[in-house]
Order: sequence, then C-alpha cells, then structure tokens
Amino acid sequence: MGVFLGPVSAPATRSIAGGNLEQQVNNRLPGALVSTLNRSNSFHELRQVATPTDPRKLEPLNQEEKRLLLVEVTNQLAGNASPKEEPVVHIITGQMGAGKSTITNNISTELKGDCLIIDYDELKQYIPGYTEKSSKGYPGTVPGCKEAARYLEDGLRKYGFENRLNMVTQASIQGNGTEMLTLVKACKENGFRTSLTVLAVDKATSNVGILSRYESALKDINLGEPPSGGARRTPAEYHEDAYKSLTNPERYEELSSKLDEVKVCARNGDPHYQSTTAISPTEIVRAIEKGRQDKTQQNHAKLFENLSNAVSFNLNYSNPELRQ
Repeated sequence: MGVFLGPVSAPATRSIAGGNLEQQVNNRLPGALVSTLNRSNSFHELRQVATPTDPRKLEPLNQEEKRLLLVEVTNQLAGNASPKEEPVVHIITGQMGAGKSTITNNISTELKGDCLIIDYDELKQYIPGYTEKSSKGYPGTVPGCKEAARYLEDGLRKYGFENRLNMVTQASIQGNGTEMLTLVKACKENGFRTSLTVLAVDKATSNVGILSRYESALKDINLGEPPSGGARRTPAEYHEDAYKSLTNPERYEELSSKLDEVKVCARNGDPHYQSTTAISPTEIVRAIEKGRQDKTQQNHAKLFENLSNAVSFNLNYSNPELRQ
C-alpha cells in the first residue's frame, strides 16, 4: 500500500537541504534539487520513529556470549592479516555520509588486504538478531546493539595490537574528542605507526549520502533482499555536530604530536593535504575548508539521482510504522 505524502514543513526542508537559503548556497546544493527533496523529506518524516516507541529490541549478551562472539568475529576479520615488524594503524574520520567506507576499502586495497578492518557500524551485523531487527526499515539504531558492538570493536583493536597487525579503523573527533585521542595514545603505546585520514566533504554531499544509504537499503528490504547491515539513518543533529567538529583546530592540538601522518582528502581519495613532519592543526583545518569548497569533487546530481530513484521505488511500500 502506498503512503500519502503531504507538503513538508520549511524546517524539515532546511534539515536536509543544509539550512536556510544562504546556507544552501554555501553548501553547494543545487537549488533545483531543493524542491524535489520535499518528497524525500516528507517520506523520511513519516518514517522517523523516536527511540522510546521503537518496538525493536536486542536482548543483552552475557559475558561468555560476548567472548565467544568476539572469537568468531576475530577469526572472520583477521584471517588475511599477518604480523608486522612495523605495523600501521590507519584511522579515518569524517562526518556521517562523507564516504569513510570508500576510503577504508581504498586503504585495504593499498595494503593488499593484509590488514584488520574494524568498522563499528559494520560490526553490528555480527550480533545475533541484529540483521533481522535492522531489516524492518526503521531509521534509528536497533536498541540494545551498541554495547555489544563497542565490545567487539575494543576486542578487535586489542587483538590487532597484541598480534602487531596492520589495522584500518574509524574514530570520531566530535564531542570532547576523547575517542580519537584514546585510540591514538594506544597506537603509540603499542609501538604502531599512526596515520590519520580526514575527509573533506561538503555538507550537502554527506547529507544526501546519509539519505541515499538508508533509501538504498530500504529498497533492498522491500525487494526481499535485506542487506546484512540493515537500514540506518544518522539523525541530523549528529551529522551537524560531526561536521562542525572537524574544523575545530583544538581537536587536533594534542593529536598532532602523537600522529606520524595526517592526510586530508576528498570523498574519492584525492589529497588536499598530507604531512609527516611539523603537523599543523591550522593547516589541517584550512585544507578541510578548502576541500569542502572544491566543486570538482562534488557530484550532487549523481548522488541525488540514486537517492531519488530509491525514494520513488520505496513510495510503493508502506512505511515501517504501518507494517504488521
């Protein structure tokens, strides 16, 4: 059964388009797309379910269940990685929807697959019951999965350090920045070379990336081919916080002395900045801001075409709240 879509409110339009008209221009979102986004956004509003009303729930794993799960996941993910005399940890950061998975795959290819890839969001699919729950189409994170996913993430990093494996992982620089700093300190304490890659991607592109990821997954679900990671969509306020945090030079002050390399690159991996000596927080931020303004790296039309096609398909199906 289809879903009736009324006109979307102005505040909701701003949340996707990237703010008011001036902000939309600054974010390089083509004006012609804004009106078309109304249909997508109204559909998203219908699907947005507050966590307290989300009927999905994963039962917590006990300590032994988590331990056995970690062993299983380690065997699957670390099988191609071999010990190194001078191992390296590649840390990737950027706002949600910026393309961190693409950069992860690029680095893995450069290492010829000889690495342990640790992706917090991807680890959720290994938690018993997660794929089934996440394939119901709700945009929020499945309640009850975060603690187990963090356990797997921490356990895999510990395994990588103990066995001196090359690692490719992601970390956030938002909030108080402790997640990133804690990881970088652990890398140095364990004698690993540490390389940080920061993605310089404009807000409009990552916003559309977030929505496209969700709609594409939902399309697969509606086709009866649910992806193992299910469907997920980052709340707008999280995306905004992550976007702003990346250009706060204070976030890089303490990190810079502990890093062996910093790269700022575009969504496709093209470099804007790279340094292994005299790493400068000011230069990092300048490169991010410049990269976000690089029109040659922006492909809104193609991204939006993918999003629009998925939305058009999904309009033929009821939203998750109406499903029995």
